[in-house]
Amino acid sequence: MRIRAGRESDWRHVARGNAEAAWLSFAPRYVPAIPVSTFKARARRFDLRLRADGAARRALFIAEDELGYAGHVWLEERGDPCSLERYTVVLTLYVTRRARGHGTGRRLLRQAYRWGRRSGHARVQLSVAPHNATALALYRSEGFETFLYSQTRPL
Repeated sequence: MRIRAGRESDWRHVARGNAEAAWLSFAPRYVPAIPVSTFKARARRFDLRLRADGAARRALFIAEDELGYAGHVWLEERGDPCSLERYTVVLTLYVTRRARGHGTGRRLLRQAYRWGRRSGHARVQLSVAPHNATALALYRSEGFETFLYSQTRPL
């Protein structure tokens, strides 16, 4: 397994992974249900808008194994408006099904730490769906703590 900087040619894998991750995280919340193809197309358009926004500082890292693409972590630099502290946000962390359970997610997460430290950031922040037990276990084992709870209710 190796981690490398992302390239333009990687975006087809990244977009597919981001759409799958978004579907698993958000689709159960939509009533009435949105067809998976519609949802994933919207997720891809969202990715394209983010990529086109040159105002934010971002980084993409790719995990590769002997079969090729195994996952990615997409990062963004943000600033706290009160403390003015700069920090790293994990926009997406995705691991292919075949690469799960082999430390790929942990390696990608640690690449995020390196990028953040090199950028002079004080911390790394991410969001995770509360039903994603595997990701929650990884993040807890890496020392993440709950910072904010985001809640929703239908109107």
